Amino acid sequence: MRRSTVVGLAVVALVVGGASCGVPRDREARRIPADELPYGLGSPSLTTTTELPGTVLDEPLVDRVVDVHTVVEGRLVGTRVALGTPATIADVVGLVESPPRGTPGRTVLRPGDVVAASRQGTVVTIELLDTVLELPTAEQSFAVGQLVLTLTSLSGIDGVSFTVAGANAVVPLPDGSVGQGTITADDVSDLIRDTE
Repeated sequence: MRRSTVVGLAVVALVVGGASCGVPRDREARRIPADELPYGLGSPSLTTTTELPGTVLDEPLVDRVVDVHTVVEGRLVGTRVALGTPATIADVVGLVESPPRGTPGRTVLRPGDVVAASRQGTVVTIELLDTVLELPTAEQSFAVGQLVLTLTSLSGIDGVSFTVAGANAVVPLPDGSVGQGTITADDVSDLIRDTE
């Protein structure tokens, strides 16, 4: 076969192959129905954070210690823990999800239950996985208490608000009521174990 014939056949094969490779010939994008998308592709991402004006996502903290609260005999107990430098809100949340070795009691939260944490002024907003709100009410109350009491032990933080999938979450409080918006240490103080 001649060289020009081989080159000609190769060009024809590329044109035919390229036309049939699944590349659409439409001039505009087409919307794919949600039920035809691969699993998870059309779901909103839980890891994205919309930054509001004045929001601090991971600014270093001035504190060198934090009181990490865990559940001990049906009450929350704070244990003073030294922070690495520079420490951030995310680092403190990580200590609640996985308390340091030797910390008494247990934690309700598992690593990854807090999807994001941001600070705006004196309030920290915690984005929770929806599975946290599927826990029994008493456990939810402990989880909220752990985060609120631990975070408000830091200087300059007065309260914590909770969201799930970007929407404000209604969380149970220890007195049997529910809270939405900013939850303060006073709101969960019934969970604290008196130390004498």
